[in-house]
Amino acid sequence: MFKYSAVVLALATGASAFAPALNGARFSTHLNFEYGKYDDKLWDHSAKKDVYAAWDPNTPRSTNN
Repeated sequence: MFKYSAVVLALATGASAFAPALNGARFSTHLNFEYGKYDDKLWDHSAKKDVYAAWDPNTPRSTNN
């Protein structure tokens, strides 16, 4: 009887790790991302050359550079 109750207790406490949090705290997954010039367009050789020509190594890193 003791072994059975110990097993049930161990399973019940371990299952709480997979249960959702009860406090309802959620974090936003929105990334504020600026999409590129060629999104939803054909990404061919001329588009790649255009993006490469527009790249400026002296400007700070951004989503469009």
